[in-house]
Amino acid sequence: MTLTFNWGRVSLEISEEGLSVPYVTFVVDEYYFLDAGPNDVVIDAGAYVGDFTVKAAERAKLVIAIEPDPRSAELLRRNVQGLKNVVVVEAALGERPGFAALEGSGVSVHAEFGRGGSVKVVALDDLMEELGVEPTLLKMDIEGAECAALRGGPRSLKTVRRAVIEVHGPQVEECPRLLEAQGFRTAFIGARELLPHFLRNVISHPMAFLSYERKTGFFATKSAMRYFARGGPLIPDNPLTSVLLRAWRSAR
Repeated sequence: MTLTFNWGRVSLEISEEGLSVPYVTFVVDEYYFLDAGPNDVVIDAGAYVGDFTVKAAERAKLVIAIEPDPRSAELLRRNVQGLKNVVVVEAALGERPGFAALEGSGVSVHAEFGRGGSVKVVALDDLMEELGVEPTLLKMDIEGAECAALRGGPRSLKTVRRAVIEVHGPQVEECPRLLEAQGFRTAFIGARELLPHFLRNVISHPMAFLSYERKTGFFATKSAMRYFARGGPLIPDNPLTSVLLRAWRSAR
């Protein structure tokens, strides 16, 4: 079953189990740090159905949307129809080329490397060379494969000026080290940093917000109540599972 997400001028076809994904992209504004401009080449790794891809494509020169799950990739292609500055790559990112198996479903789909499978795995450097582009912005949410993907893209990372990565589990320590070795500064994104963006978006689109709150079972309201009740981070909901990491290069 698919539903329609509407936010301002954006209309996306989404799967029912992935209701919260475009919500955090457009309402919570998790990726605000990636403020794309007309000269930017954006990598959307773990593009899902294209929520961030569509948002970035409004201003960026080019968006490369990478998604390994065939069902999500089908919706992704439908959602970016007519966008001439979007390239869809149906594959998983890894340290080296090969094949992998997909585990999980919907928004939680992740690639299992080293066990065979039918899903194509590409290294970031190889993909950028094949497309003949130098990326400047990187968004990554690939369910635990982020460190492997970073190790597969040292040349590509040299041209990236900003990145936001959802880091999972034990990679919370390794991913910042990999990025810092490439010359980035890093910091984790917390709820207090996202709150002004959230409030601005709610005020800008109150009816769309209320409509989507009903569809998601009042996702934002419940998350805010948990945040204030325990004094912990609002995004992500479980910091032991994943955290948002931003990386940037200092001006010289």
